[in-house]
Amino acid sequence: MNFLDFLFPRFCMHCHRSMPSIHDGFICNMCAKELVLSDGGCCQRCGRPMLPEAAENLICPDCLEVNPSFQRGITLFSYKGIGRELIHLLKYRNGQFLKLNLRALFNQLTSRLSAFKGGTFIPVPLHYFRHWQRGFNQSEWIADLLSQHCQGKVKNMLVRRRYTRSQTHLTREERKANVSNVFSLKKRDVCKPHEHYILVDDVFTTGATLNACASALQRGGAQRISIFALAHG
Repeated sequence: MNFLDFLFPRFCMHCHRSMPSIHDGFICNMCAKELVLSDGGCCQRCGRPMLPEAAENLICPDCLEVNPSFQRGITLFSYKGIGRELIHLLKYRNGQFLKLNLRALFNQLTSRLSAFKGGTFIPVPLHYFRHWQRGFNQSEWIADLLSQHCQGKVKNMLVRRRYTRSQTHLTREERKANVSNVFSLKKRDVCKPHEHYILVDDVFTTGATLNACASALQRGGAQRISIFALAHG
């Protein structure tokens, strides 16, 4: 038995069973199988899973209607069940102890993430007051893990100019209005037209926040913009 596991026993974050010392992280093999991965047909713009017959069109109806400011998107799993629990731990419990599990997930989906190789990863910023309340921004260390996997770099190029309501219980139109003109490029940062910028967040729901961030980069001169979210809701 690993000595640290003897001193500090690990338990699965979902089923709470004891974790064997030979297994890294905090999600057991049985619960890991419950994570609904986005490994089938997905929208090429936002990464949202689509039905096989619809996936032939490559773009989901929402992206056709909105025509977002980003060109490509990838999400990894569904925001339900264990996926929802994982996101809540990251977002509200400073779940950095799940880093090993996220690295394993990135390794499992390396072929999908290869499109981001060598890119510049930009975490969605929190307002300074919310950052002070939480003490962390989960998007920052998700971006850090992802950049390591994709041999890229992280740059905090965006700032959230005003405090906004949580998007959680808002409608699609309310979400869009809530983040309208909220983000801007930091004064000392300059977008390079041929650089690949990947915006990073924890959850993609309607895409309002990520699209508002992409618009800010676009105004700053970025031409190649993608998005990444761990979960789609």
